Amino acid sequence: ERGARLAGDDSLWLREAVGATAAHGLTGGWFLREGATQRQFQPLPTARQAAQTRLAAIVVLTPDASSEPRRLDPLAAVQTLLRHRHRPNIPALLGRDADVLACCTRIAASIPIYALGLVEGDSEAAAKAITTASLDHD
Repeated sequence: ERGARLAGDDSLWLREAVGATAAHGLTGGWFLREGATQRQFQPLPTARQAAQTRLAAIVVLTPDASSEPRRLDPLAAVQTLLRHRHRPNIPALLGRDADVLACCTRIAASIPIYALGLVEGDSEAAAKAITTASLDHD
């Protein structure tokens, strides 16, 4: 409704590009909860899908009750990126932990990272908070 495009439902591949951070994800739709346990896939029209997009900010959803996005300090931003990696043991097995830390540090230094509390199942409130907040775009 507001012209946004979905880069991914729950997992993104973040890639450093010249002067930017690019995100790639599975963009065909998203899973919405119906009731306490049922998740239903909702497809998106092609015009609302973003196969690759330049990120202006990252908003990490958290289980607390804050209703406004809170910008993370540099250390918390890096820690958040590291905590939300998919399969973090693989770089460790390959001896690439230092590379991953360096990459997360560069991403956290290049774009603002926010935390936003999300009440379980209330994705509409989170979307509204993100679209109406004054997010810094460094």
